[in-house]
Amino acid sequence: MGRKCWKTMMLAALLAATPNVALAQAKPSAGAAADQQGGRMVTIGDNRESVQALRSVGSQAYGEGDFDRAAQAYIRALDIGERVLGRDDPDTLAVLNDLGTLMSRRGEYETAIEFLEIARQGRETLFGADDERTLTTTANLATVYGLVGRHAEAEPLLRRVVEIRTERFGDDHPTTILSLNNLAFNYSRQGNYAEAEPLYLRVMEASERTVGWNHRNTIVSADNLAILYSRQERYAEAETISLRVVDAAREVFGPDHETTLTTINNLAAIYGATGRAAAAEPLYREAAEGSERLLGPDHPGTLVALDNLASSLTSQGRYAEAEPIRLRALESYERTLGADHFDTLLALNNTGAMYDWQGRHEEAERYFLRALDGNRRVLGEGHPNTLTVAVSLARMRLDNGRPDAIEPARMMVRALRARRGAMGESGAGQ
Repeated sequence: MGRKCWKTMMLAALLAATPNVALAQAKPSAGAAADQQGGRMVTIGDNRESVQALRSVGSQAYGEGDFDRAAQAYIRALDIGERVLGRDDPDTLAVLNDLGTLMSRRGEYETAIEFLEIARQGRETLFGADDERTLTTTANLATVYGLVGRHAEAEPLLRRVVEIRTERFGDDHPTTILSLNNLAFNYSRQGNYAEAEPLYLRVMEASERTVGWNHRNTIVSADNLAILYSRQERYAEAETISLRVVDAAREVFGPDHETTLTTINNLAAIYGATGRAAAAEPLYREAAEGSERLLGPDHPGTLVALDNLASSLTSQGRYAEAEPIRLRALESYERTLGADHFDTLLALNNTGAMYDWQGRHEEAERYFLRALDGNRRVLGEGHPNTLTVAVSLARMRLDNGRPDAIEPARMMVRALRARRGAMGESGAGQ
């Protein structure tokens, strides 16, 4: 990739991550500019030490949740690294990996993929495919692939990382546990719950055994397991885990941390799914307001909480409050993640359901059809999300006495037959 394209990517990343933060201009002399973070002064010049120091500043800011400051440091480090050390230098590639991870946390997935693909190619050439530095970038890239629905590309990468790290470090090593969690997440997003559940259980048990319950790895893996149980309508199991997760997250991270807000949103979703909209609403508001304050109005975490809040209001018959929230979330999903993203398709279905509840069936049908078409293309006919939309559309048409209700119903039958056949083949091979 040429120098001009790199500069364009850096500027795009900076504008996306730090819209209101100006970069300090480094002077040409060796002792030129200074950056302060966490009480220590970093002198910036055109040398390797400055790249490494800026990476440390960025990592500290990233760990504190100050993503704007982290972006400043990483982009300055990349600029120096590319100009002074070269694009294939180990420190330059490390900064690219850092920037890709940061952009993913910001919800800037396509930018994240660009940085991580460059970093992975460079590290593989320099260190080899099985080097731990290459594996780190491979795992990061595969995780982002999964987040944008590119599961077929993500799965073999994640499997390879798990295989190597299990052999190299053992089952209970933190990097192995993290890799297993990422693979389980990819299975869950595909609706492959039978593959995901044992991995999540293995991850949670290993995390609790090695680092204890009040640790981020355990909290995140337990929260993922609760989400999986909720998707399977195993709500009692999901709620038991989720209540414990929220308490632990509040204690470990405090109320305004991204992980805490995510766990609060997920507990609220369980309440909503079990008919307790009044209990869900204040939790959704807490998650949405906290995420918007911490991460910004277009971050995926903010949009999920807003969309869920709209669902809670809709189920309470508060349509006038729900509609602007839902449409705002859907517009942001389509603008930032694209029309075919997993979360955008969920929001389309939810918008259709909102209009269906109000008896605005023509509007509901338009959103249901968009959601059904997208889910069939992206996830397949047998995916639980596709079937959910088909059920909603078929039921609405039946309620209105429409003969074309048979079409989504036929699709559901085909999908369920195919799923049963696949499950039979899998069992026969055991």
